[in-house]
Amino acid sequence: MVPATDKLGYALKRAQHALRRQMDAALRELPLTTSQYAVLESLAASDEGVSNAALARRCFVTPQAMHGVVTTLERRALILRPDDAEHGRERAARLTRDGTRLLRRARREVEAVEERAFGSLSSQQQARLDATLAMVIDALEEPI
Repeated sequence: MVPATDKLGYALKRAQHALRRQMDAALRELPLTTSQYAVLESLAASDEGVSNAALARRCFVTPQAMHGVVTTLERRALILRPDDAEHGRERAARLTRDGTRLLRRARREVEAVEERAFGSLSSQQQARLDATLAMVIDALEEPI
């Protein structure tokens, strides 16, 4: 029997954990958490704003945890949620100017971490890793 520490899933989790720790450390100076950074990136990718529920799914956290993240970002004036949402509709968050500026700084920090993580791989190796991970994700997202 192969020990759990010799399995691919364990190696993948170790890589994810190491990447997350490095991102947390790099963003701490701004100060941002990795979850907050993920929210800013998600909002930057949307022209129409994004609901808390959709943000939670995109950022891999629970809706309850996302509420805290969004509230913090809103208090810091990095995002804006309109007060005039129609009854029964979620208030879609959007980036503010300050949020956009901070996101630019955060991207540079995250890019430096990614360069450290993947910089020793050739562009061909990076493309192969990306394709392989996409296949793993597709296989795991198929209904059982």
